[in-house]
Amino acid sequence: MSGRPLKLLLDTNVWLDLFIPSNPGHSAAWDFLRATASYDDPAGRDVVLLYPARIMGDVFYKVRLEAKRWLGASRQGTAEERARACRDHAWDCVQDMHELAAAVGTDESDVWLALKYRNVHEDLEDDFVLAAADRVQADYLVTSDAQLARKARVATGTPLELCRRMDAKLL
Repeated sequence: MSGRPLKLLLDTNVWLDLFIPSNPGHSAAWDFLRATASYDDPAGRDVVLLYPARIMGDVFYKVRLEAKRWLGASRQGTAEERARACRDHAWDCVQDMHELAAAVGTDESDVWLALKYRNVHEDLEDDFVLAAADRVQADYLVTSDAQLARKARVATGTPLELCRRMDAKLL
């Protein structure tokens, strides 16, 4: 492959859809991931998946919470065993995240930029996602959050939309 890679920054909701089977976007997130793995870019670029490093804690917490709901209903094993299984599952998910994509760090300039984004979008977590997209000069922000997509300064798309664009060789 040659040239600048095609950079796709994945929002928190895409990772949560990937790791939580009961989420409505679960199959679309998996389809997107499979599509990126097999995508043959017409311009010969490598596809690079990215995520803002600061979302890893949110993904861990929310996956663990959802696992507690699954296992809490089952009542299998002791409470301690269930808690350990939930924690281990969340660790496995963030490890997968780390293996599938590269983290985009956060420094003082991102904090400054996220605070400036407040003027157009008052969700601090999303403002850090926007700052990460700016930092790496992402080609696309992959998100299911329509409000965030409207505020982004880079091209956006849902996992399903980007699958369709990859199928049509339109990225």
